[in-house]
Amino acid sequence: MSTRHLVETAVSLVNGHIQANIQAALTDIRVNRADNKVTMEVPRDYYIYPKAQGFRTPAVFVIGDRIDFQKREKGANHLNMDVKLFVTVLIEDKDAERLTLKSYRYQAALHQILDQVQLSSADNKSKLTVVITNAAFSALYSKAADDPSGVASVYRKEVSLELDCFMYEALF
Repeated sequence: MSTRHLVETAVSLVNGHIQANIQAALTDIRVNRADNKVTMEVPRDYYIYPKAQGFRTPAVFVIGDRIDFQKREKGANHLNMDVKLFVTVLIEDKDAERLTLKSYRYQAALHQILDQVQLSSADNKSKLTVVITNAAFSALYSKAADDPSGVASVYRKEVSLELDCFMYEALF
């Protein structure tokens, strides 16, 4: 019997791919925009669970959501799956307009490095093709709700990408 990779491997491959490529993608976006309106910091923390405490922004979350094993597809010696993942980057800034621009640029950088990429496990028994199906931007929110323009206020925003990872896994 062969050990299964499944969601853990999909999350690990996507998370590792982001960490390895995000700096170059953010640099590309910054050079392309050529306006110096916002800084594009490399994410400081990466998580695979949704309720992280004490994180530093920008922070990336890669969350496994579900698997469709596509049982209607026959194949005795392999698995063909659609693994649904969510990738979210949480960012902060003291200025709402800059934060909005940052959110657009982080979304563009993540799309650049994730959409249509093919990744493989170290043992080459698991391969996946990542397809970004949706992107969403949260509303602006601030910890200083009483005075959002105050000196201590910081705005926060999330950019979320929905990924379909079409995964093939050999069973032996």
